Amino acid sequence: MSDPEPTRSGATDPDAPTLSPTARAVADARLAAVVARHGHRLADNEDRARVGRAIERQVDLAEQLRRVPLANHDEPEIDFVPFRAPDTDTETTL
Repeated sequence: MSDPEPTRSGATDPDAPTLSPTARAVADARLAAVVARHGHRLADNEDRARVGRAIERQVDLAEQLRRVPLANHDEPEIDFVPFRAPDTDTETTL
């Protein structure tokens, strides 16, 4: 009794991203690089599939970010405000 082996294309994972052919090639190349570099640490095909799914998610998120149109004057909506702890030494005792 064995479960169906998960594939990098997400055949057993309904939440797997659907990648374009270019993004699929990027994900496959990244997975190949990880396997070449760290393949000895991946115990079985399940580990490779898990790493493949993580790479696919990251490639899909990057592809989504690239689809957002930006004009030359667009800037991030981040206002940096450093944290200032409340001053607890307002009273001085003599």
